[in-house]
Amino acid sequence: MTPLERIENNPAMFRQLSPEHRALVQQGRICDGMSKDAVFLAWGQPSERPMLGQTEGKNFEKWTYTRMRPVVVSRPVFYGSYWGPWGGWYTGGGVDTVYVPEKVADVTFENNCVVSWESRGGTP
Repeated sequence: MTPLERIENNPAMFRQLSPEHRALVQQGRICDGMSKDAVFLAWGQPSERPMLGQTEGKNFEKWTYTRMRPVVVSRPVFYGSYWGPWGGWYTGGGVDTVYVPEKVADVTFENNCVVSWESRGGTP
């Protein structure tokens, strides 16, 4: 789902944001100081259950975003024979595509506001 689709589905949430945050959300971008609602509208739900913790006496919540990355892998070629190591039948071989999870972003909140974030290779 795109930021614009999330905005259409949550117009009251979007209207509560500051004009600066509304402009960023429409572009799918976030910044320090944004609320959880703004990050949700810009990037969607985190891929994993939010991590709750405490550091230096402050409670925090960390959202992690992942996507599935395609990886091409080779299938082995097996030769076997009753007639010796070089003869026989051919089985398998070729390539397959598998998908592996790849972390693309983390967002950390304190008191419902973004205090740090990191994006690796674009937005979630």
